[in-house]
Amino acid sequence: MKTSTSQLSKLIRTDFLVIGSGLAGLLAALKLGEAGADVVIASKECLQDSNTSFAQGGLAVSLPSNQFDSPELHFADTLKSGCGLVDPLAAHEIIFAGTELIEELARFGVHFDSDGNGGLSLSFEGGHSRPRVVHDKDATGRSITHSLILTIKELAKKGNVHILEDAFSQSLLLRDQVCLGAQLEVNKRTLSVIAGHTILATGGLGQIYARTTNPAIATGDGIALAYKSGAALVDMEFVQFHPTALAVNGAPAFLISEAVRGAGAILTDQRGKPFMAEFHKDRELATRDIVARAIQSVMQREGTNEVLLDLTPIGSKKLLSQFPNIVKTVRQFGIDALKEPIPVSPAAHYFMGGIMTDVNGNTTVKGLSAIGECASTGLHGANRLASNSLLEAGVMAVKSAEYLLKSRSPTGSTIGLPASHPLSDAPTLLPIDLARLKTEMYESVGLIRSDKSLKRMLSVLSESRSSSTPLTRAGLEAANIYWLAQLITKSALLRKECRGAHFREDYQLANDSIYAKRLVISRSEYSWLPVESNKWKLTKPLSKQLLARGSAS
Repeated sequence: MKTSTSQLSKLIRTDFLVIGSGLAGLLAALKLGEAGADVVIASKECLQDSNTSFAQGGLAVSLPSNQFDSPELHFADTLKSGCGLVDPLAAHEIIFAGTELIEELARFGVHFDSDGNGGLSLSFEGGHSRPRVVHDKDATGRSITHSLILTIKELAKKGNVHILEDAFSQSLLLRDQVCLGAQLEVNKRTLSVIAGHTILATGGLGQIYARTTNPAIATGDGIALAYKSGAALVDMEFVQFHPTALAVNGAPAFLISEAVRGAGAILTDQRGKPFMAEFHKDRELATRDIVARAIQSVMQREGTNEVLLDLTPIGSKKLLSQFPNIVKTVRQFGIDALKEPIPVSPAAHYFMGGIMTDVNGNTTVKGLSAIGECASTGLHGANRLASNSLLEAGVMAVKSAEYLLKSRSPTGSTIGLPASHPLSDAPTLLPIDLARLKTEMYESVGLIRSDKSLKRMLSVLSESRSSSTPLTRAGLEAANIYWLAQLITKSALLRKECRGAHFREDYQLANDSIYAKRLVISRSEYSWLPVESNKWKLTKPLSKQLLARGSAS
């Protein structure tokens, strides 16, 4: 396999194609490559451009050295945060694999801060009952990807790992409903990669919204590709809004890590009055859905576009040592976090939904896996627990690679589906006004939703155009955003209740009798997947559980 993009033919063959270069993609490619498999890893831009690289807080894990914590407590916190929709099998398997993941990351050179006593420093974040978030100051994601990129570049020198940068995925290659690779645009040239197995690790879709903490590459490409190829999607209505993103005119929605609230930062209104106590007993350390809606409520009540996040209770010394990136970044916009509060408001941050998978990354399409944020195992339920995302991405990467190497199957496995109902296809169209679509998604399908706002969004989506010429990369991204905006909006309409990150002001209570289920969507149908956490035995083989649920009505 050639190792220079300048020498690429129009078609190459490989054992595994990994699309995406965040924690999930890099780690999966490393595991497969070091086992001797031929691997192509394709990054939409540079290897370091990923949602992972923007992650600040850290990775949630219950370590054996922490006598005050246990995987069981972490599991319980995850179930509570997920508001009744967490898949307990997936949660159990991922959470109990956390220690092994930390060991694996250390083997590849990843660094986490020490507590000064021979152990790892642990942060406290919202929704957690114990400090359990390992970190590298306030740039944990960037630290992880930096180390993994150095390692994979060394591995590439051996010749069996091939790195493609500036590689945009145009479509998946299918034959007889089996995925055989993907068509990429690499440095503005078309390249077909024929792969024994394809792994999507493309991250989230924050760019569907006008205000997001995600980088510009997060346009949901992998999720859209999987959907158009016949894969089932699930939990599409659940988009997590981070409560505290920088809210300054002309500045990006820079994430102010939840870890600062764990360290003592206080949310206040414009007069400096703390307000979280009136919304939840856990105050600043309530789960993200609660804090984000509390902020929204205060902004509406006071007629402002932001609240204030006061970091001064943390103390200057600790701020400079633990949160230097935050202090440095807000200073660029005229804010001295050592002396004054930071204006913040919610922004689209993480997608709990995505391509329906098991913990090994198996999808409903043969030859196709999905791992990380673009996948949905059920770990997060209706509301992700802080810092469980990097945990899931890493564990899925390891398990997917090990499963594929062990199975010796060129196209892997699939998972079953429940009984289904007709659903009209989303059209392959482009939005007439992409900026307006994003703004309307933030206003109508954001933190607060209703039948009226969701139907207004569908009206905006009806203003579309078709293209008779091949789409550019920008056009394909716009088409992906359009498809996914439709699916999120339609899913939100179907769930007539409030649950986790999905808040309907016209249905302000949860309705377990009808909606304690996960909404599954494919090209022509939708179905409701029961969550029977009280009936499942965690020792039962995962594949049998998935097949059993796949036959449920």
